[in-house]
Order: sequence, then C-alpha cells, then structure tokens
Amino acid sequence: MAADGRPLTGVAVTARAEGGRVIQSVDTDGNGSFRMRDLPGEPLTLRFERLGLLPAERSVGAGDTSAFLEVVLTDAVLAIRPLFVGVRRPPPVDQTGRGATARELTQVQIRRLPGLAEADPIRAVGTLPGVISSNDVSAGFNVRGGESDQNAILLDGFPLFSPFHLGGILSVFNPDLVERVEVSTGGFPAEFGGRASSLVRIQSDPGPGSFQVDGGISVLAARLAVGGGWNPGEGEPGIFESMKWRVSARRSYADQILRPVAEFPYHMGDLQAVLVAQRPGGSRWTTSAYMGRDVLDMAGIRLEDFPLRLHSEWRNQMVGTRWEGRIGDGGSAQVHGGLTRFSSSLRFVDFDDSYSGGSIDQWRFGGSATHPVTPEWTLKAGVSVDHYRWDHRSEMGGTRLEGGGGTGSAPALFLQADGRVGNGWRLEPGLRLEGWSGRGEGFELLPAPRLTIHRLLGDGGEAIRVSGGRYVQVIHSLRHADLPLAVDLWIASGEGVPRTVSDQIQLGYIRPFGEGWTASGDLFGRTFEGLVLRNRNADPNQGTDFLLVGSGHGYGADFLLERQGPGVQGSLALTWQKAERSFPDDGAFGSTRTLIDRPADFDRRLDADMVLRLPLPWGWEGGARWHVGSGTPYTLPDGGYGLFAPRQADGATFRWQPTETAVILGPRNRERYPWYHRLDLSVRRTFSLTWGEFTPHLDVLNVYNQRNVLFYYVDYSGAVPTRSGFTMLPILPTIGAEIRFR
Repeated sequence: MAADGRPLTGVAVTARAEGGRVIQSVDTDGNGSFRMRDLPGEPLTLRFERLGLLPAERSVGAGDTSAFLEVVLTDAVLAIRPLFVGVRRPPPVDQTGRGATARELTQVQIRRLPGLAEADPIRAVGTLPGVISSNDVSAGFNVRGGESDQNAILLDGFPLFSPFHLGGILSVFNPDLVERVEVSTGGFPAEFGGRASSLVRIQSDPGPGSFQVDGGISVLAARLAVGGGWNPGEGEPGIFESMKWRVSARRSYADQILRPVAEFPYHMGDLQAVLVAQRPGGSRWTTSAYMGRDVLDMAGIRLEDFPLRLHSEWRNQMVGTRWEGRIGDGGSAQVHGGLTRFSSSLRFVDFDDSYSGGSIDQWRFGGSATHPVTPEWTLKAGVSVDHYRWDHRSEMGGTRLEGGGGTGSAPALFLQADGRVGNGWRLEPGLRLEGWSGRGEGFELLPAPRLTIHRLLGDGGEAIRVSGGRYVQVIHSLRHADLPLAVDLWIASGEGVPRTVSDQIQLGYIRPFGEGWTASGDLFGRTFEGLVLRNRNADPNQGTDFLLVGSGHGYGADFLLERQGPGVQGSLALTWQKAERSFPDDGAFGSTRTLIDRPADFDRRLDADMVLRLPLPWGWEGGARWHVGSGTPYTLPDGGYGLFAPRQADGATFRWQPTETAVILGPRNRERYPWYHRLDLSVRRTFSLTWGEFTPHLDVLNVYNQRNVLFYYVDYSGAVPTRSGFTMLPILPTIGAEIRFR
C-alpha cells in the first residue's frame, strides 16, 4: 500500500532464493493483494517494486506456507536528466480483465479536450467509438443503437438519473473532483445491471490527503474545491489509519452580475463531496455525496412573443457509502448502500392550477465477494436490491392530463467467473438473475446470462474477444423526443409499462503497434424489446394510453486508432451504425395497432471524431477536436391548412375567420438533416507560482462557424409555405482559468 493507506495496483513482487535466483514474479491487483503458489521449502526474499516508489524487501521463512504481509511503499525522489520513453502499452481489455469494450479517460485527457467553457467528463465520453451525440445543445448520448436513458452513469458506484445542467448542455460532474472515467460500450459483466446499453463509471478524486484548494472560473460558472486529510502519528490509536476528503461547490453567476441592469432567469448550482477512510488491515470506507439544482424562473419577465410566465426547476441528489476489504486467503469483499433522487417541475405562474413534473427515488443496497478458486480461476458472487418510488403528473384547470406513480423492487443475484484455459484463452461466464415486483404486477424473475471469450495472440499485446448477453432495465425516461432541451420524467415498469430486454453480441479485435499506437475495432448487434414512446394522441381518460410500446434493433461497427506517448497524442474514432424502431402508429386521427418501422431519432449512420493533444511553444498545450457525422432523421410536414371559427362582425353578423394553422405530418423520421461537422480548438498553460499554480485557457467552439441545423420549422402564414432552420452553436470563444493553492 501507499504511505497514505491507499492500495497499490501493479506493484511487481519478485520471490528470490539464496544467490538471487528468481523463483516467481507476480503483480498486485486492484486491492493491493497478491498470491504465490507452489513455492519451494526454503527461505525466500520478496522484493516489492513500482516506478516512482522506493522498493522494499521482506523475508519469508522456509516453513511459512501461508503468510500475511503488509508492505508500505513510500515516494521516491529521483534526479534524472530529461528523457523520452516510448512504451508498447497492452490493450485496456487485458489490463482490466473484463470482456467489456472498455475505454478510460483520465482527468488530464478530459481537461485538454476543448469544451463549452470548462472541462466536462460526459462531453468527453462523446469522443469515443460507438457513442453518438446527436446535437450541440445536449450532453446526452446514445451508445450502439441504445436509448440515452439506457446508459448507466455511476458516481463511485451509485447511479444518477439525469446528470445534466442547463437542460442537458453541461453535465453535473465537477472536473476538479473527477479522477477517471471508465466507459464500457458493450459486454459489461454480470456484476452490473439496471441499464441496457452502456456503463459509465466516474471515480471521484479525494486528493493527496493534504490541505489543497482548487478553483476555476469560466463564462458559465465559478467553482471551488477544498481538500484535506488526517494521518495519526505512529503508534497513535484510532479506528482509521488515515482519511482523505474533498468538497467542491459550483454556481453559475450570470443572474448575479446582470441583476443591476436586467433580470436573467436562470441559475444552477451543485455540491459534491468524497471521503476515503483507510482502516487497519487494508480495508477502507468511501462515502460520496452530490446535490444539484437548476432554476429557470421567468415570473418577473414578460416577452411579447412568449407571454406565458413560467417557473421550472430540477434537482439531483445522491449519497452513498461503500466498504471494501480483504477476506480469507487472497479474497476481497465489498458492501454498499445509498440513495439517489431526481425531480423536476414546471409551473405557469399566471395559472395556479397548472403543473407538470415528477420525481423518482432509488434506494440501492448490495454486496459481493471475490475469491480465487484455483490458480487459474477466480469467482465473484453478489446480491443487490434496488427499490424505486416514482411519481409523475400533468395537470391543467383541475384536470389530470396524464400521470401515475408507485413503488417497485428489483432484487438481483449474480455469479461471475474469470479464468484462463490453455495457452492464451480466457473465459468470463456470468449469470445475473433479475427480479422485479412493481405496481399492478406480481413478482417476475428473468435470467440474464453473459459470456465473454478472449484469445490472446503473440506476446499478449494482441487480442480477439467475443461477448454476448442479455440486459434488463425496469425504468424509462419520458423525455420529449422533439424538444432537445426537455427535462426528463422517469417511470418504472408496471401496468401498461414494460421492462426493456436487450440481447447483445459483439466481436472485437485490438492490437498495439509502433511506438505508443493502438488500433481496435468491434462489430456489434443488439435487439430491444419493451421500448416506450410518448403517445402524441393519448386519451386522458385511459390511464395507460399515454405510452406506445415498441421494439428496436441496432447494429454496426466502430473503430479506434489511438496514440499515447511523447509529442502529439490523440485518437480517431469511427462509427457506422443503423438504429431502427418499430412502434404503433400515432397519427393525427388517433393511435392504431399498425406497426410503423422507422429510423431512431438519433440514427446517425456515420460518425467520426478526431481528438488531438499537442505541445506548443513556450510551455503551452493545445487541444483540437473535429467531429463529423451524417444527418439525423426528422419528420417533415406534408402540408398545412387553416382552422376557422365564427367571429362576430358589424355587431350582429357572424363570419368564419382563420384562427390558427393545423399541420399534417408526414411519415415519422422520413427525412434527414444535412451533414454535421464542427472544429473546436483550445490552448492552456500552467504557470507555477510561489503560492500554487495558475492555468488560463482559451476554448473556441465551431472555429469556422458551421451552421449545423438543430431543427426545421415551417411557416404557413404566407401564400407559399417557407421552411427555416434553427441552427446550433455559432462560433463561440470562451475563456477561463484554473487555480490551485498549495
């Protein structure tokens, strides 16, 4: 372990006999543990080494068949001449030992990516292969043909429902508190459930354990993070060996700056915290919390073209704790529990009886244990229970237009094995039993088997993998597909609301080459049953008529070329996919049972994302992102006609006069927007000062001012209808600064 009590992974442990003869060599795992078998019956010396740390040695007697060692490695200060080292990095799939198509984004990579005023971990996810971001105004994303609400976004293992500010433009995660992001776009193991498309795991950064202050300011918000720690003296009694903690706060400030001259109707703020406590024996507690709120208040603003004054707000809250430790001979265990809550509301100030909104709570409890069964096989088993409580409704004039609520529980058991078979083969079979008991339903149990097969080629840097499995989801988001800034409403399965079941398969290949280069690619296919869509012609007198239930599929291929090392770094991600949906017709004259096949709203067939990180003169660092994609689908109106109503004229005569225009919609998603492309650039430099570090940065989005279309609207007021386009972000330069006090 490290001097602060943190377990160290990747420490080389070498057993040597007398004379220096090497007997066996292994690396420590994620818990800082290692295991050696079949050692000779003679005294041995164990040497522990890792780059950047001082080595340590321990002696093991000839009769010791089982020994517990606790070794602390301290930082090494090395004075060396400047040098550049190129390494042939093994692929991530072999480092993690998982069958998932897993990509890791570090804090440094996230900060160097050009962004909207400040670094955003979720925006960075959109640069990976298989991930589609359909527009500039929403940080939401779709993975390999799945819906955006099918992405599991976990903060230190606990889910967040709609982790976005500004209606989706900015994610809720403070970049100062994010240590790393791991994204699994497919094939994640049986340990994880609750979502049917992808897995995004965000790990908080508790800091070094000493007092530290980080801050930042951008055109959107100002933020501050404070961290510290506690380390008792040697021999001092205590429950914990050490503690590390960090707390961050962030708030937008446009409403405060503009208050003397104008009313700015929006503000957001959030608070995030993490505490890591190390106990004797290597176990530790991690407690995380998040609280955020967005407010759009137009009560004091009157606009000629939008006379309805509204008040809208949405909140995200999460608190959870996790214990991790070693058990038995080489095993480990963890238990966790927490609460996640999301709510949103919309009211029209001039109409007291109007309301639209909802909330959902998720209590999560569980635990798991991992133990080596043989030198080749490791077994992991666990149990979890997710309990949901949800409510949503829309009311106007004392009439409930739609709504419902209830409670439900989703218990689950999983068993996951990981073993090596023969020379270069690795198997990861798993089984997850998903249960559900919701409103209006009895208990249902659905098996979700999963299997991954690896084949390492050559020296182990090259690999082929194939994985398949079933994924189950019991909750749905009712985000309005035609409104890119709409707020989510969440519901769970029950009467008239199905569970989503997705069967998936993927075949992948990965190979490192050259100096720091890695190429990888995947073929994938997925089916989805139990998808839901808002019924545009719902009957408010029928409680279950507000949803249409359908199915879908997605298939395609993605490719990633990546370079790490000195000089220019970056990646090129290519995705080709086809995502289609089949829903009952919800035409202008009511829903029918006729199934209509159509492209999904996010069906971007070809997507390319190139990211570069490069050194610049005088200590500056540059970043660039060029994003190109084919057009996404939209529904084109076939025509419009005037609606007439009687109006009194000349005191007694009634005449029919036009009041508004009705639109006849064509087949859903028949047309496509033009191709999308955008170039973003950024520069930054860190200045080391006596009191800390100061990092100014400049980001320029859409450098050549491309007019990418967000949506079209048709004006029928003239003799000839005209179509106009509402475009996304224009060229947008933003500046900001980061500060670290030490």
